[in-house]
Amino acid sequence: MSRSYLQIKIKNRSTGAVKDPDSQEVLLSDPTGTYGVKRNDTDATVVADATAMTRVSEGVYKYVDASTSLDGWLDPASGLTYTAYLEYAIDGHTTRVPVTVAGTPSSRGTKMWTRASLAEQLQGELPKARNAAGGSVPDRLANIIYESFGFLWEYHDWVFRRRVMSITLASGEETWAPTDDDYTDFEKVDHNAPPETSGDRPLEITNDVARFQAVRSAWLNAERTVQSGEPEIALIEPDTSQSTYRVQFRFAPKADGVYVYRVYYIATAPALGTTEVPKWPTSMFRLWHLDSKWRAQQAFYPGRDTWKSTYRHLAGRLEHAKSQNDEHMRTSTPRLHDGYGDLAYVLAMQDLAGTPVFTNW
Repeated sequence: MSRSYLQIKIKNRSTGAVKDPDSQEVLLSDPTGTYGVKRNDTDATVVADATAMTRVSEGVYKYVDASTSLDGWLDPASGLTYTAYLEYAIDGHTTRVPVTVAGTPSSRGTKMWTRASLAEQLQGELPKARNAAGGSVPDRLANIIYESFGFLWEYHDWVFRRRVMSITLASGEETWAPTDDDYTDFEKVDHNAPPETSGDRPLEITNDVARFQAVRSAWLNAERTVQSGEPEIALIEPDTSQSTYRVQFRFAPKADGVYVYRVYYIATAPALGTTEVPKWPTSMFRLWHLDSKWRAQQAFYPGRDTWKSTYRHLAGRLEHAKSQNDEHMRTSTPRLHDGYGDLAYVLAMQDLAGTPVFTNW
């Protein structure tokens, strides 16, 4: 089974000097005396209250399982987060500090974040929780994480955003629109994936009105009415009969029989519950962590440049991801009119690791 580890360093905030606490003692003990380390999902105790940490060197302490003499504790499951409470005294003044510990990641070494677990993680990574105009840190951090999710989802035409729309065009029809709550996540047609058709000829989908009118005009008879035939082209246009933004498809020529189409489209970002795991590739969780972190650093610590290195790290990984996935999705199939770029997501991930540093005296 996997293990999670906790090692800390105690430093002077002003001088940066590493220092042992009084009696060289650091305990794992929460203020209520209930636990030393607990699981955040169930609040179950993982390390007992008042457990002493082992001194590694001056000011550096780690948790060692006394029953096995092994560093860290056994993970009950993968992908968990924990809260550890440190208790120590400096010059007679007792301090208790909560620490968020990320357990062994799930699925291919990637932490499967939710909005709630990522907020807990970032609160542990940020050097100090502070309140500021615009709401408390937890509230503002939750908003930042949610906005980051939407940004990454819509940053590119990722392959996981691909959905399928089923269209049945009856004989004599030339317009089709979704009904009720169907396809409310439609953003645009995926022009890298040609639509499938039950007919004999490919269907061109466009938002170019002039192109559509040119094809439609070729099917006008002497009375200037559209003749029937197998549709050659479909125009995407707003459905003005709806109270919210929806689209409809206008075909030319008018259908001379029943035609069934499978149209691939790119979906907008879905609503995401606080404890819901996003339905995207595991590699996206690393980018979500980085994107949320630099935004939080910039929001909570104005005037500091710490966010810049995080942002550069994110930007490099995003460009690498786009390059890798564009290559992965390369195809000999010609793109359709008004085509867009597309990619799949195959980025490998690495987890952040490090020793928390406490500078509280």
